[in-house]
Amino acid sequence: MLVAISFRYYAQEVAAITETAAQTGTPIIAITDSQLSPLAKSASVLFTIREDKYSFSRSLAAPMCLAQALTIALASTLQPEAGGKPLIPVVTERSGVASNRKGQGRRSSSQRKI
Repeated sequence: MLVAISFRYYAQEVAAITETAAQTGTPIIAITDSQLSPLAKSASVLFTIREDKYSFSRSLAAPMCLAQALTIALASTLQPEAGGKPLIPVVTERSGVASNRKGQGRRSSSQRKI
C-alpha cells in the first residue's frame, strides 16, 4: 500500500511514483486537493482536501490530521489479539472508571484514589 500526498504545483516525483505503483497493482491512498490531481487517476481511495488561497505558505494541518486518523484506524485494526476490537484505550474503558450516562468518566466513591 502506498499513501501519496501532493497538492497544487504537484511534485513530479510523487506523481511518477504513484503511477509506477499503480502499474504494479499496489493499492494507493491519495490525499490531494482536487479530483483533477495527477494522483487521482491512480488512486484506489481518494481523499480531497480543499485548500484556501494562501499568501506565503500553506497549512498542512488538515492533511496531517487525516493521515494521523488513517494511521490510528489502521493500527487499531491490525492488532490480532484484540479479536476485531481496537485496543486503543478511551476514557470510558479504563479500569475503575464508571461508564454510566450521568457520571460518565467519573469514579464512584469506592473507586476514588486518596
